[in-house]
Amino acid sequence: MKKIYAALIFISSLVYSQTNEVKYYFEKSDLNYDTTNKQIVKFTNHVTKYIQLRNGENNFSTVKVDLFGDPDLSQFDLTKLNKVIDVISENAKYNLKSPSTYIPNAIVLRRNKNEWFTNVFFSGQNSYGAKKDNSSMVTLDDEGNIIKDFEK
Repeated sequence: MKKIYAALIFISSLVYSQTNEVKYYFEKSDLNYDTTNKQIVKFTNHVTKYIQLRNGENNFSTVKVDLFGDPDLSQFDLTKLNKVIDVISENAKYNLKSPSTYIPNAIVLRRNKNEWFTNVFFSGQNSYGAKKDNSSMVTLDDEGNIIKDFEK
């Protein structure tokens, strides 16, 4: 009887498993404005850049930054964006047991009106010395002040 239940659970997990890859973001959006000359306006909602960011040992490491947002993001002050990146990197660093082992890998930034939804993917060592991949999710305002830290 136990074998029958185990077989049913195994078969049902195969039937309900996901077989297609999910792509959860879009890279470009084309907007058609019905003007007199039928002009097509294009803008990019997803920008990927590689930056140098300090790790836990004060050395620079290359970090992939994905920035999602509206077309108005091109007029946003870049010094505020740098401050946002610094704040979320430091927050992720000090959420580790040993901040000196912090190595940032990727940062995802999503702007929504007056808030930034951020996610930092990083690696570091836990209290036992084993390397651990982790992430830190934070919501910030435009000035770089933390509104909500999802780790706490």
